[in-house]
Amino acid sequence: MAEAEKVIARIVLNVAGKPREHVEKSMALVIENIEKEKDIKVLKKKLLKPQKKDDLYFSAVTELEISFADASYLMGFCLDYMPSSVEIVEPDGLSFETLEMTGLLNDMLTKLHYVNVSYGEMKAENDHLKQNGEHLLKNIIMLSIRDKPKTIEGIAGDVGISPKELLPFVEKFVKDGRIEKKGELYKFKSSLY
Repeated sequence: MAEAEKVIARIVLNVAGKPREHVEKSMALVIENIEKEKDIKVLKKKLLKPQKKDDLYFSAVTELEISFADASYLMGFCLDYMPSSVEIVEPDGLSFETLEMTGLLNDMLTKLHYVNVSYGEMKAENDHLKQNGEHLLKNIIMLSIRDKPKTIEGIAGDVGISPKELLPFVEKFVKDGRIEKKGELYKFKSSLY
């Protein structure tokens, strides 16, 4: 943009997690940080109460109207806070110089690259943790039924996982021929490894 022109935008932010109190505190912290930002001014804000989603987590939404010193601050805001929605209210049109647009695009690509690398690292770590968790579960199941056959409820009591959640794992070991099932009892047959 040859000349810096103020940009006003409506922004929707979303924070999800649990418990409800954590979500509320996190959203309050995000809003507090936004209000401290230089070259932007919060004109309006509407905080909605966190709503329970899928019995797993809570989601809090805040709607803001913000005045940015120029479009580059809006872009920076979007990269830093990752809003779920942005609507530019003013001005009706924006123009960018090639060098400025190049900088904005490279900033966006840097952030996306960082997110992509972080995702890959977290996925690899998660896969490793899942694999180790399954190995631990195999050991605990084996120890549970090594000396005497047990029902799924008996194994669940030893393992500390509900029978409903444990059953698919135990049935997998039955299918693999590592555990034998006679009636309602599961019996150690061979090493789980």
